[in-house]
Amino acid sequence: MSELYDITIVGGGPVGLFAAFYAHLRQAKVKIIDSLPQLGGQPAILYPEKKILDVPGFTNLSGEELTQRLIEQLETFQTEICLNETVLDITKSDDGFSIITSQAQHQTKPSSSPWEVAPSNRELWS
Repeated sequence: MSELYDITIVGGGPVGLFAAFYAHLRQAKVKIIDSLPQLGGQPAILYPEKKILDVPGFTNLSGEELTQRLIEQLETFQTEICLNETVLDITKSDDGFSIITSQAQHQTKPSSSPWEVAPSNRELWS
């Protein structure tokens, strides 16, 4: 059986990279799966030289610069990164989630999101 992760993020674009960084700040064991051959998503692949004007704290940033900064930020933690893997199926069980990709099977712990908490705790999220 594959190693169990607290959080598996499907997609290594800007949002996925920052989500992984933030999860690490909360001491989560994180894995990123992406179907592309490199991290960064659309800003890195489709428009690396285009100027992005709506990133908080930066007046002018290219897609390549944004990607490099997010990767540099993430590199402060140990993150399992699986590239060139297309997600084919996700199955939920009591033990968590099984994610089947074109290359492997990955295991992630059950979610503790407000939408999947135990019934006795639902009032905390209302």
